[in-house]
Amino acid sequence: CEVCLFDAVTGERRRVAAAAPCARPLALAQDGRRLLSSLDEELILADTLGGEILARMPFGVGEPAEGRRCAALASDGSRAALATADHALWLVDLASSTVELLAEPRNPVVSLLFSPDARLLAVGAASRLRLYDCEQRRQRWEKWSPTTSFHGMVFEPTRDVLIAGVGGIQFFDLDTGEARTVWSQYTLKTQGYGSAYDFAIVPGGQLLAVLFNYGHLRLMDLDTHEVRASFDHPGKRRQVSLAVAPSSETLMTCGRSDETLRIWGAKPQPAEILQGESASIYPLSISPDGALLATGAWDGRARIWEVGSGRLIAALPHKGYGDSIAFAPDGR
Repeated sequence: CEVCLFDAVTGERRRVAAAAPCARPLALAQDGRRLLSSLDEELILADTLGGEILARMPFGVGEPAEGRRCAALASDGSRAALATADHALWLVDLASSTVELLAEPRNPVVSLLFSPDARLLAVGAASRLRLYDCEQRRQRWEKWSPTTSFHGMVFEPTRDVLIAGVGGIQFFDLDTGEARTVWSQYTLKTQGYGSAYDFAIVPGGQLLAVLFNYGHLRLMDLDTHEVRASFDHPGKRRQVSLAVAPSSETLMTCGRSDETLRIWGAKPQPAEILQGESASIYPLSISPDGALLATGAWDGRARIWEVGSGRLIAALPHKGYGDSIAFAPDGR
């Protein structure tokens, strides 16, 4: 495997990490100049323009296949968080290239998310939801669920809550961790939705996009908790991805099983369906201006789409599966 960057306009390919048994891009700095990646049992900090490696940060936590690894990048590009294969939690300062242990190994981590101001870190784990204060390097609170792994989370800063799928859908107070159930697990089951595993705030701050098992997508009013719109992307369990345009009420979903990319509006209407050229597409990312959409696929090609027209702009070849994809903050 290798870590590659492509120019979204010209399609120019730039390799920033040499081939290795396990190379995974993890986080991109806000200015797009630094890329944090895992390379075997090391973290590397690479320059995205020149391609050279700026720093290596060893972990020594065993084989990558022994456990799940996930990462998150703060929106200001100042820091990243990484859950390693031994279930330890690390905080990475991208400016100084230093790594600090935030929490000793515990239960497997499945998702990480920084608050918009980068001061808080939400950690979704098997049967646990934890919130850390990154400035004070301490755990603020922890919630437990006997049957749930906390995959989907989103911060809603104007209401000072963390929204997570905990059987049902709950809003957690950022200071105390006090939970308010919005949709119960019973309600989701009777409606045929299944578990909620991805969330996104629609621009304007009034609507919450909720993606459930099997491709059910619902837009919820954050004040009344009523469903404003319903969409369905056919797919198997947790094989549909969600993205929301940053400056419009446009939603995108792509499916691993039906090999399509679908563009929806915030009001009920048929989706624009784009075919993935018989490739199983799954990860997706939208450019900061909302004009371009990038998708990864299992055929070794990353694709760039024009959101307005649905036109396929480029198919960019790379080695291995396209398990993760992201735009640089400048959209290029």
